[in-house]
Amino acid sequence: MNHEFRLACALCDYVKVQYPAVVRDMGWFAVPNGEYRNKVTAGKLKRTGVLPGVPDYLLSRPSGQYKQLWLEIKHEVGKVNHEQKAFLLNHNSDWEMTLVGYGYTENKYIIDTWMKGAAHELEWMRDCPGKRARNKGWKERASNATEESAMRG
Repeated sequence: MNHEFRLACALCDYVKVQYPAVVRDMGWFAVPNGEYRNKVTAGKLKRTGVLPGVPDYLLSRPSGQYKQLWLEIKHEVGKVNHEQKAFLLNHNSDWEMTLVGYGYTENKYIIDTWMKGAAHELEWMRDCPGKRARNKGWKERASNATEESAMRG
């Protein structure tokens, strides 16, 4: 069983427990584009409109100014491929957000932040889709939070 599959199962279990109404109302669902397929099946899917690069999940519940979130999940060392990068760039707009989440904790943070209506708190992540840039962004945010806390303290 691969890491991304286990991550997807864990996130789905989390969403089902924490946000059952969203699951019930079909506001959270997987886009089953991944996995190996033989050439015949791949050809049939392509013919019916399946596109490479579409993120793993769609969360179609508004958060702030955004109407929906496309979420590509990766395990901690996963990489975004060319088609995924193209989709992510083409679908970031004033009304929809696309993000890559690395590992369980970051993906959970993205989902929870979105669900509390605070999508604006995720905007910095769009600017650092790669793992290295994301780690730098987390460190900067932690440093800024420490400085703010010291100034209040």
